[in-house]
Amino acid sequence: MEIRSSLTAMELREVARLSRSRYFWLRFLAVNWYATLLAGALIVVTTQTAIHHQPLKWRDFLIVLAVVAALYAYSWFRYTRNFSRLAARSASRNRTITLESDGIHSLAESGATSFVPWESYNRCIEGKLIFLLKGNDTVMAIPFDEMTRDSLRTYLRSNIVAHMMDESYRT
Repeated sequence: MEIRSSLTAMELREVARLSRSRYFWLRFLAVNWYATLLAGALIVVTTQTAIHHQPLKWRDFLIVLAVVAALYAYSWFRYTRNFSRLAARSASRNRTITLESDGIHSLAESGATSFVPWESYNRCIEGKLIFLLKGNDTVMAIPFDEMTRDSLRTYLRSNIVAHMMDESYRT
């Protein structure tokens, strides 16, 4: 089965979303420590004014809240801008992926070939636009359209599960 391998910006965003670690948001807050520190200070000040029954200075509160939101928004913008750049590079590199019984073969426009056996993958995650194959050292994103979704799902999962079963019988 032959499919395209160049990914659009939306498909790359989905790759990032599906391959995020569970600590992604914690790291995002830690990287933006200045905004997180301001948000924490804002929560403490608001809580203290509520506990002591003092009126909240809404103007100051909204200014600090806008600064925090702007810092997080700028950081998120920089994070997602990278996907557009990667998509442009991916689109310029035309590759063809061929799914065969032994693994995944890819052929670049320059003529370079690569091969990854099915044994390298242990998970197949289905997204809205891609299938993400994950292994210990490898990640492969396979885009699909609605016409090929079901057949590709069956094919990928059967090959990955079949090779996982072969490994369990060998040990």
